[in-house]
Amino acid sequence: AGSGCRTSEPSRAPCAGIPCATYGASAPPSHPRAHLRCARCQGQPTGYGARAFYRITFVIIPMKSFIKRDFETIARSLTKEASKLAGKTVLISGGAGFLGSYFINAFRFFNQHVLKTPCRVISLDNHITGSASGLWKEAERDRFFTFVTADVTKPVDAALPKTIDYIIHAAGLASPRYYQQFPLETIDAAFLGAKNLLVFARARNPKSFLFFSSSEVYGDPDAD
Repeated sequence: AGSGCRTSEPSRAPCAGIPCATYGASAPPSHPRAHLRCARCQGQPTGYGARAFYRITFVIIPMKSFIKRDFETIARSLTKEASKLAGKTVLISGGAGFLGSYFINAFRFFNQHVLKTPCRVISLDNHITGSASGLWKEAERDRFFTFVTADVTKPVDAALPKTIDYIIHAAGLASPRYYQQFPLETIDAAFLGAKNLLVFARARNPKSFLFFSSSEVYGDPDAD
């Protein structure tokens, strides 16, 4: 109901500019409670001020749906750059993690909507924190994607394809909770993981090597 309304019995009928208590003035017009009004006083302010009653409506958006729209928006903004991936092979570590999952889905979007010749993607992950049934679950059935359970703190499998065009090192533990739970693994993934992938890269000679580090390398900042 509007500010100062005498009752908390809103109807779904649109009012003359009384905003939804949840969305405020930014409520989408299609939202069934974008504009609420009181069933008794038609949403007219009465001067009750802080004594006004509000009914708050919570709208739950499935997280998977939200994330899917998110990475599709990102992928659409990179369609020009994505052309360089046509027919190429990408090796990504940490493919089941937060960043890795976005990459996996972005590559899949490129293959389906942008690239005339799909790129091939190989994901390496030991699943210490990344989920084996994460956002890339649908990509497991895609013939252009290969998922390998591997630990990059160990030498990278020489049996991987001879031609690797791009390497992305996104494996790592990116959460204070995991830093405390897996302190040595956090260091190893960043240091040994990068070292092993660079040794592998020297043998494969890719076009580029992208390393996602962590702000933790800077330590605790001085409060002063």
